[in-house]
Amino acid sequence: MTDTAIAWDTYSRQRPERRPTNARGETTWFNWTQYADHGPGAEHLEAPAGGRVLDLGCGKGGNAAHLAALGMAAVGVDVSPKQLAAARERWGQMPGLALYQADAVSFLREDRVGFAAV
Repeated sequence: MTDTAIAWDTYSRQRPERRPTNARGETTWFNWTQYADHGPGAEHLEAPAGGRVLDLGCGKGGNAAHLAALGMAAVGVDVSPKQLAAARERWGQMPGLALYQADAVSFLREDRVGFAAV
């Protein structure tokens, strides 16, 4: 395991779990900043409905899950096995969501489809 993956695995143990709902009662939402329920929505990505979108460094998968809930083909990539285990536990059965453990550069080199937004 790389030093980067070890660092993000360590971080995952310190970060609190995502709340079941946000202040508006939604089960999926974007967290653009460190502040709860703060920031713009997915409309700023300008991705078409059903478009393939990429969340690099997806962590526990909440933002990628939100995009999938909106009907996009969301791909989450993270180097940390622990972060992805948490993402799969919470979001693993969500239609339209694919989660991969990989280095971002390696993943992008191998992707042949492309993305509407990253």
